[in-house]
Amino acid sequence: MGVRLTSQKAYKAIRDNGLLSRMRFRVYEQLHNHGPQTGSEVNYSLRCGSGHKRLSELKELGVVEEIGTRPCRITGENAIVWAVNDRLPKSLQTTAVRRPTKKQLAQFLAEMRAVYRELQSQGKAFSPEFVAVMQWLSSLARKAIR
Repeated sequence: MGVRLTSQKAYKAIRDNGLLSRMRFRVYEQLHNHGPQTGSEVNYSLRCGSGHKRLSELKELGVVEEIGTRPCRITGENAIVWAVNDRLPKSLQTTAVRRPTKKQLAQFLAEMRAVYRELQSQGKAFSPEFVAVMQWLSSLARKAIR
């Protein structure tokens, strides 16, 4: 079964711009590369127990759809069959945000550290919530740079 040209374009845009989280993209890519599957088939193919949970999320985002039911090749039970379509994620259709480059992330970290140190030197007190969020953002950026 071939993938339609419009579906290929949507796949490339989603992949190249990081429009889905890692696990959602793995499930989306599984359906794109191997055609329609049930939730249990996705789980089996990805060797994970939670891929099926991403299907309803991907449906809500508008990038996969239910195309019918059939007996699942894994469970033998009648199950919903899922397939990709030619749409970009709904929440990102109008304003797709590109994933920052490693250089941009490194610059962000440097600037945030400088701002933090400057405000600290001026006696600015930070709430524990602010510090926790900044540490979380910094850890995410550091992981992405690696």
